[in-house]
Amino acid sequence: MFLRRHIDPNLRWEYIQLNTPKELWDALKGRFGNIHDTLLPELTIQWNEIRLLDYKRVNDFNKDMLRLKARLNFCGKELTKDDMIQKTLSTFPTSALILTNLNRLEYDNKRITTFNKLINLLQVAERHNEVLLNNNARPVGTKKISKANYGKVKSGKNPNAKGVGRVDPYLHGNNAPRGKGRGGRGGPPNVWCRDGGAGPNGHGNKVQRAPKNPSVK
Repeated sequence: MFLRRHIDPNLRWEYIQLNTPKELWDALKGRFGNIHDTLLPELTIQWNEIRLLDYKRVNDFNKDMLRLKARLNFCGKELTKDDMIQKTLSTFPTSALILTNLNRLEYDNKRITTFNKLINLLQVAERHNEVLLNNNARPVGTKKISKANYGKVKSGKNPNAKGVGRVDPYLHGNNAPRGKGRGGRGGPPNVWCRDGGAGPNGHGNKVQRAPKNPSVK
């Protein structure tokens, strides 16, 4: 029942006259039992032609290598980790000779023992190369200026500039801000108010102001 339900509909009609599961199994095995011999030559050609330098991304090469390994193992030809590492190191692009020699030295010294570890190292190196390319996209000697702060002048940073810096509020007469002093409501601090208020002795001493235009007798 399960064999008839999960096979292709065309095959189901072809073998509908078979009654027992063994008869159906033997018929399918006789038809598809040589699939290993059919796939193996094509997979062998793919293994001989796969190269790291044909891929733009290390991750894409890793996917095809693992898929090819699984199919070859299914056909009875097992790929070892050494075969995959040697295949990767021997198909590096010529522009990465230094990286190739470093990875081969790590492999010879038994510091790279698996294919996954080699792929991880290659992905890290690829990421570093992308960062360097992004940093060198601008011409050398130029500095990127943030648009948010472009042209903004911060007060108090350059005291020699005109109109910028700290202003003494007591040098501008009536335009100066009036704060609270120790002895009165306005004027500079530590100065007693002349028009009343508490004096040094704590008593209110009123002082008469001189007239602005005294009459001359």
